[in-house]
Amino acid sequence: TRHPCACSAEEFWALREDDEWDHYNAELDGQIFTTLQKDVVLDDHGHEKVYRNHKLKAKVNPIPKAIRSLLGSDEFVVRVNASWFKCKYTQQDAMHLSVQPPVFSERIKIQGWQWAEAVDDSNCFLCTKMEISCKIPGPGIGTQVEKGTEKGMKGAYADQPRRVLDFLRRRRESGRAYPDPYKERAERVAREKKEKSDADDGAAAAASNGRGADDVPGNGVAKAAAAAGSASGVQG
Repeated sequence: TRHPCACSAEEFWALREDDEWDHYNAELDGQIFTTLQKDVVLDDHGHEKVYRNHKLKAKVNPIPKAIRSLLGSDEFVVRVNASWFKCKYTQQDAMHLSVQPPVFSERIKIQGWQWAEAVDDSNCFLCTKMEISCKIPGPGIGTQVEKGTEKGMKGAYADQPRRVLDFLRRRRESGRAYPDPYKERAERVAREKKEKSDADDGAAAAASNGRGADDVPGNGVAKAAAAAGSASGVQG
């Protein structure tokens, strides 16, 4: 899917660092969002990459009570493993996610990629690609599950631009502080640059302060000449 959104690509991508965005979407979908694990690592080029596991629990289990025990699903919980770069959002660096459904997780495989395409400072495209594979025995069951899952996902992603703008508006009106990975990166780069500059200045100062009279080129040559003359019996 590819949908236009009236915000910058950076503003949209930064929502991933704001947990309130996840809680906002979960509430609209009748779910409870919980982060299970989140780690941030640096790749070989110094770019921060996030690895997160989270779950989405339905407030109301859609599976009829009569068959919940048969399916082994007293609760309807979707688990998601996702990874993304904090400040890189192109298709080449797309966020990757794998989804574990609450039932038949060994037979239903869902994974996807999401990225943004910048248009200008106030517009972008929200892009998503999903792959669904269902291998449930029975004539046509797998196909029905795949089509039903695809339809639900397409509807959710088509609604995403509206949600993005509504959430951004609410956040601005609330005046609350929120994480900005692009600002944090700029501050980190500036800090590292200053630390390196200070270290270089310190090393230069230490080298200058530690230089004795013999370290001054002219004095060293004069003393060497005097020593050589004394050793050979030459008098001034």
